[in-house]
Amino acid sequence: MALTVVLVSTAGLQARPAAAAVAFFAVMNTSESPPDGVWFRTNPVQGDTDHVTGHGVYAGDVMAVDCYKFGEAVGAYGNRVWYRGSNLTRPRVPTGAPNVGYMNTHYVNDGMVANQVYTGIPECDVAPAPPPPTPLPLGNETYFYKPTTNPSRGAPAPAVNFATGTWEGGASCSPEKSYSLVKAKGFDSFANVRLSGWSLGRMGPVYFLGRASNAELAKVDSVVMVDPGSNANMTGGCDVAYQSGQRIARWLNVNRTAQLVVLSGKDTAKNAHKGIQEVWFNAVRDAERITPGLTDRITVCNYGGSDDRFGRTMHEKMIDSSKGLLNLHPFPVCPTLRDVTYQGAWNP
Repeated sequence: MALTVVLVSTAGLQARPAAAAVAFFAVMNTSESPPDGVWFRTNPVQGDTDHVTGHGVYAGDVMAVDCYKFGEAVGAYGNRVWYRGSNLTRPRVPTGAPNVGYMNTHYVNDGMVANQVYTGIPECDVAPAPPPPTPLPLGNETYFYKPTTNPSRGAPAPAVNFATGTWEGGASCSPEKSYSLVKAKGFDSFANVRLSGWSLGRMGPVYFLGRASNAELAKVDSVVMVDPGSNANMTGGCDVAYQSGQRIARWLNVNRTAQLVVLSGKDTAKNAHKGIQEVWFNAVRDAERITPGLTDRITVCNYGGSDDRFGRTMHEKMIDSSKGLLNLHPFPVCPTLRDVTYQGAWNP
């Protein structure tokens, strides 16, 4: 077995149970030293492994990550970031012991450059700082992202609307604008927050979920996506590049009462909902192998209808019919909407 990816040995696991995973990544570069495969490390040091065949990862495996440490440099770029976690694909070694440990990120496809940690992954074995005292929260707020400047296509007050041109991530799919807008509009003052988006506005909530800390994710009690789009809409841009499904999975994993509601019109329903199934829900189902019940908190509500004689498309009717409900806390799952017909609901 080649000496490559890194995680902890059985002894390390017995001494310190694994924490809850906060991110999920495919492994890479596992065949740099044939044959394919990599051993786990007990600590972030290349030589600290038990050399047990099967105690590690292979090409195609997925790693569930709970924290990081800086350690010995690995690879041509001297990468010193190591993730601690478990092999989601092969959770047990041949002896039956848990398949867990440290892995240098040279072998983790987290989309980061060398010596940079993926957003939201905490440092290992460091107690979190006590939160500062906070004023009594104001209650609930809704933040709505839309792909238009049309004022009629937004959530009514007191919701905060972000029009196109203010929140998008650009060619680099950066979450900073989306995150900063919400923080600047009183996020810290509210007890519970809903994020919502229509059509391409789906990326606004996803950007925030990816950029937010665990404490901030705990305040996002719900995300409501209004007819987010088809597979063709979701596979050519930032939905895939920003790993939208993994961002949603992390939020549901951190906030164990959070709810995702998708109001699906004809666009989203195309090809058996292939877009949301593959770009969003596959990652959630992968994460569910470590944390059961994540998909139970996702509801897809199907609506049917057609373009009308006034020139409105079914896609536009979906937001026109639902925008008045976006301020309701809790959100009425699968509500009756005017101008479109409810056709049932399902969980991934």
